[in-house]
Amino acid sequence: LVALPLRLFRHSDIVFQLLLARLVSLSLFLIIVWVSYKAVCMLFGNEHPLVWMVPLFLITLPAFVDVMTAANSDVSAVLAFSLFFWASVAFIKNGFSIWRLGALVGAVGLCILTKNTAWMAVPLSLPVVVLGIFKGKKVEKFIWLGLGLNLILLVALIFSWEKTSPAFYYSTEASSVPE
Repeated sequence: LVALPLRLFRHSDIVFQLLLARLVSLSLFLIIVWVSYKAVCMLFGNEHPLVWMVPLFLITLPAFVDVMTAANSDVSAVLAFSLFFWASVAFIKNGFSIWRLGALVGAVGLCILTKNTAWMAVPLSLPVVVLGIFKGKKVEKFIWLGLGLNLILLVALIFSWEKTSPAFYYSTEASSVPE
């Protein structure tokens, strides 16, 4: 995304190109704040205090602002997942429609294209679609029960119950794995 404006200014100073890249990141960050505002409005209504608290929190969190205005690909991944969250809230709250399904699929596609940290949208999209299709039906409580049991099973499968060493610990010659 940054490469498009940089093509116009490829013969300019490198500092100017960096500022241009950071301006693109800043623009994407402002879109993230707007998307969070719209998602919170959809979740809680326009009169709830979280409507202004969540965007204010995002723009006053120093480390988040620092990463979102730097010249990196994290801002696009956060924007893609924010769009996925907004589309998911709309799909679950308002039910199935072809436009909401298209927005959800488009947001998942953006998450896949941006960065591997946003790929979590792919497995999360299945419960979103199921909950959106069966919204308000008598089977909805069984769907929630099934999702909860799957979450418990997933957590149980993540951990290794035979070994006492921490997960994802790689031993080196200087250290040893406890047995």
